[in-house]
Amino acid sequence: MSDKKNLVIRVVAGIVLIPIALYLSRLSGWYFLASVIILSTLGVIESSRILKKLSLEPQLIAIVVINLTIQVLIFLNLWLWVCILLFAFLAYLFAVEVLKGNPQGSITRIGSNLLALSIGLLFSFLTLLEMSIPNIGDIPAGWRLVWTLLAGVWSMDTFSYFGGKLFGKHLLVPKVSPSKTWEGFIVGAVFGVLGFMVVGVWLLGGVFPKITFLWIRLLCIGLIVVLASLLGDLSESVLKRDAHIKDSGKIIMGHGGILDRLDSLLFAAPVMYFIFQVLL
Repeated sequence: MSDKKNLVIRVVAGIVLIPIALYLSRLSGWYFLASVIILSTLGVIESSRILKKLSLEPQLIAIVVINLTIQVLIFLNLWLWVCILLFAFLAYLFAVEVLKGNPQGSITRIGSNLLALSIGLLFSFLTLLEMSIPNIGDIPAGWRLVWTLLAGVWSMDTFSYFGGKLFGKHLLVPKVSPSKTWEGFIVGAVFGVLGFMVVGVWLLGGVFPKITFLWIRLLCIGLIVVLASLLGDLSESVLKRDAHIKDSGKIIMGHGGILDRLDSLLFAAPVMYFIFQVLL
C-alpha cells in the first residue's frame, strides 16, 4: 500500500474513531468500566498473539478471566482481592509448569504470561483516573482528567508522525522503531505538552480553582506524560520487533490493533494518575 493511500486511511479512521473515543471516555461508573474491560481484553488477546508468535504458550483464557475480574475489583476498590488473584495466577502458572514436567523454558513462559496480564491491567489506570475526581453534584467530572490525558497523548502521536514525515532525518531508536526520528519526537513533544496544558486548564481550572499556578503544574505534568507515552509506544515496538510482526492486530483499519493505537497510554495513564495524586 502506498504511503499516500495509507495516510488517507489513517486520517479517515482517526476522524471516525476520535468522536467514539471521546464519547466513551465521557461516560462514568460502570459504563466507563465496561469500555476499559473491552479495551483491556482486546489488549490481552493481542499481547497473547505476540507471545504465540514466539511459541511462548500464553494461558489466554486464564489471563482474560483474571484481567476481567481484577478490573472490576479495582473499580470496587477491593485491593486485597486484587492481591489474592495476582497470587493465585502466579501459583497457577507455576503449577502448570510443574505438571508439565519439563522445566526447560519455564522462566520465560511464566514471565511472558505475567507480561500479557500486566499489559491488560495497565488499562485499569484509566478507571482510576476517571474515579480520581468526585462528581460535581450529580454530574461526573472524572472524564476531565481522561480527556486531558488523551489531548496530550493524541497530540504527541499525531504531530510526531507528521513532524517525522516533514522534518525527520535522525533516527531515534532505529533497531526498535525504524520510522521514528528525533525531529518527529521534538515536534510531537512540543504540541503534546501544549495540548495537555491547554485542555487541562480548560477542563480542570473550574474543578480546582484554589490550585495556584495550575498551568505551570500542567506544563510539568504534560512533559512527563508525553515522555511516558513515547516509552509506551516504543515498548510495544520492542515486542513486535521480537515477534517479527508489523501490527499487534487488524481490528482498526489503517491503525492495526488496539495496542497499536493505545500503546502510548500504557505508561502515560499510570504516570498521570500517580502525579495527579501528588501534585493536584
